[in-house]
Amino acid sequence: MLKLMVIASFVAGAALAQTPPNSSKTGTQPAGPNAKPGQPAAPTAPPPVPQQTPAATPAKIPDLRFDPKLIDKSVDPCVDFYQYACG
Repeated sequence: MLKLMVIASFVAGAALAQTPPNSSKTGTQPAGPNAKPGQPAAPTAPPPVPQQTPAATPAKIPDLRFDPKLIDKSVDPCVDFYQYACG
């Protein structure tokens, strides 16, 4: 019985998937002065995208290297590593 219900629901789903959607003709305007009634309105083009100018000089990326001159060698790194590393 359960198999029959599952098969019936699959068949009903397949039948409903094959039917074309309802298309309503209400609210359609003619496409222009030469258009015939019942023709859909002509699609409008999207507004143009303004051109972007490239930057004159590329942005400078800061140099993020480790500077060994900033190490405080008078501090034991096992006791206070922050002071050792940052000076």
